[in-house]
Amino acid sequence: MKKTFLILITIIFLTSCYMPTSIRCVSKHADKLDGRKIRVKGKVVSSVQLDDLRLFYVASKTGKHNIAVVTKGSFPFKDEYTVVKGRVKYDFTHNNKYNMPVIYETSKKKFK
Repeated sequence: MKKTFLILITIIFLTSCYMPTSIRCVSKHADKLDGRKIRVKGKVVSSVQLDDLRLFYVASKTGKHNIAVVTKGSFPFKDEYTVVKGRVKYDFTHNNKYNMPVIYETSKKKFK
């Protein structure tokens, strides 16, 4: 019984590492997630390229919440679904104009 319980807890822990965090959770609790590596999935709603900054926005399933993703790679297409892995930064500021939570992308993959 004890061994079965330990195996079950191990399986739950290992699978939880691959479960995406909801965009709603990231946008509401970015202060608590600051510095943590997470994975989110959602629909790309827009992208912006400034002089030295490239970011795109990923929306939740309902479309009520979205989160900015800072990337060094290429932009995904608008309305494309994507999975983003990265580190949360709660107090992102760029040229003292933007103050918002973002995800610094470490890798990304498309999904259907």
